[in-house]
Amino acid sequence: MDSTAERRRIISGMADRGLDYNPDALSPLDAEDRKLDETSEGIDWDEIIASTQNDINDGIYAYDSGDYPTEEAAMEALKRFIHEAAEEGRRETAAAHPSYAPSV
Repeated sequence: MDSTAERRRIISGMADRGLDYNPDALSPLDAEDRKLDETSEGIDWDEIIASTQNDINDGIYAYDSGDYPTEEAAMEALKRFIHEAAEEGRRETAAAHPSYAPSV
């Protein structure tokens, strides 16, 4: 079984049992992934995971291809979702750091 399928099986089992994220009791796959987490910019991955775990357990995702009638519609929606997220990031960065604002 590939690691993606294994991860989904583990996460699904966690959600079925209503388990919350516990950074001190990671599955072997998560423990291996955590070794590679980038933290140099002060990102608190434990906080991010803990604050989104209930949504994952409830099956709530920002994007779910199953919400669309065709693969083409799903891919178009994903493209819009990514572009909107990037644009929001650009706006927030420009507001916080005017020197990063695009020149007109």
